[in-house]
Amino acid sequence: MAQKTVKVTLETGLHARPAAQFVQTAGETDSDVTIAKAAGDPVNAKSMLSLMGLDVRKDDEITIESDDDAIVGKLEELVTSGA
Repeated sequence: MAQKTVKVTLETGLHARPAAQFVQTAGETDSDVTIAKAAGDPVNAKSMLSLMGLDVRKDDEITIESDDDAIVGKLEELVTSGA
C-alpha cells in the first residue's frame, strides 16, 4: 500500500476544476484510493462530493493512499504542480 503526505501548492486548493481532475485521475485505477486532510478520516478520492467536503486549500497537508503506487504518484504531482 502506497501512502504519501504532501502539501497542496495549487493556488485554488482542490476546488472546482482541480478537484474534478483529481477525481478523474483517481478513477483511472481499479484500486481503492483515499484522501485525508491533516488528522481527519480518509474519504473516497473517487467521489467529488467527498473530496469537496474536505475543503482542501492551498498549503493544507493531505495524505493520499492506494494499492496503486502509480496513481499515488500522479495525484501527488497534480496537487503539487502549483498550476
